[in-house]
Amino acid sequence: MTMTPDERDRLAKLEQIVADMKDDLAEIKKSTARLESYAHMGQGALGVFLKLGGLVAVLVAAGWALFERFHK
Repeated sequence: MTMTPDERDRLAKLEQIVADMKDDLAEIKKSTARLESYAHMGQGALGVFLKLGGLVAVLVAAGWALFERFHK
């Protein structure tokens, strides 16, 4: 099976497009991995803030209870 010069040109262009797409996909994978790691860091930070907020709430509630008890 032989190809015409036009078919060869079209095939070469298509191969170049596919090669360019592979590079783009590799870059997208890197970006996605980086964003995923940032998301995991954000989840850890949220957990810390929630724990600290809970601790502050408990301390404020305990302080208020002591104030109410001994302020009479």
